[in-house]
Amino acid sequence: MPYVLYSENISNIVHRDLAIQATVENGLDSNEVYPVYQVQQNVIDQTIIGLEVLARWNSDQFGEIPPDTFIPLMEKKQAIKRLGIYMLKRVIEDFKDHDIRVDKDFKISVNLSSQEFMDVRVISEILFLMGQSQFELSNLCIEITESVIL
Repeated sequence: MPYVLYSENISNIVHRDLAIQATVENGLDSNEVYPVYQVQQNVIDQTIIGLEVLARWNSDQFGEIPPDTFIPLMEKKQAIKRLGIYMLKRVIEDFKDHDIRVDKDFKISVNLSSQEFMDVRVISEILFLMGQSQFELSNLCIEITESVIL
């Protein structure tokens, strides 16, 4: 029969994860979660062809929490249902004062969880947000988060 030895380090990690999980909604509500823009380039001519929006979380309580920690916790807590739309709103806010005239092939990629993707209201909300912004809908690329594939 296998046995397990108690490890204070593992216990600390579990307690921290539980504490973070309890605050994920607050991370969205207090704007601690924020977008980082990763440039996408054409490998042949190095032209910028788009931006991928990456979620990051700098918690007042826990400091910088890596996505591989907070994304699974958001999924467990069902807060992931809000993340994609939240990030899209932040992108629109970030770019609202910029004159966005980009090539028709330029894409801004925002991730949605499978839970968001399956919610029919999300499409309506995306269309509403895009209609209220300077973005052309054709410049938006919706991606399903990698955890769905995994």
